[in-house]
Amino acid sequence: MPKPTTIQLFGASAQVLTSSTSVAATSADPALVIRFSDFASVNWNTVAGTTDPEKWLAAMLLRARGWYATNTDQVPNISIGDPFPGLTTRNNVLKREYSYTVAIYEPDSGAAAPDPDNV
Repeated sequence: MPKPTTIQLFGASAQVLTSSTSVAATSADPALVIRFSDFASVNWNTVAGTTDPEKWLAAMLLRARGWYATNTDQVPNISIGDPFPGLTTRNNVLKREYSYTVAIYEPDSGAAAPDPDNV
C-alpha cells in the first residue's frame, strides 16, 4: 500500500505550504496553522521542508504527548501514554515500532467512537 497523501490523512483542503501565502479562514471554517519550527522540541529538525503527512502526524503525536506528560495543572480530555517499543517486520524489513495509548474522554453518550464536539 502506498504512503497516504496529506489530503487522505487530514482532509480535502489540507496542504503543506512552502512559501509565503495567505490562508483563508472564517469563524465557521477555521484553519490550524503549525509551523515546522514548532516541532523542534521533538527533534524533528532533520527533515526540513517535508511534505510527508506521516512525518507531520508523528511529530504532532510526539509534541502533544510531551505537553500532556508535563501538564499537571489541568485535567485534559485527552491523554497519551508512554510508548511501548517493539520490533516488527513490515514489507520484509525488520523495523522498530512504538505503540502509544491515546485516551479520549467525553461525557457518556453510548457511542462507539468519540465525537470531537464533545471532547
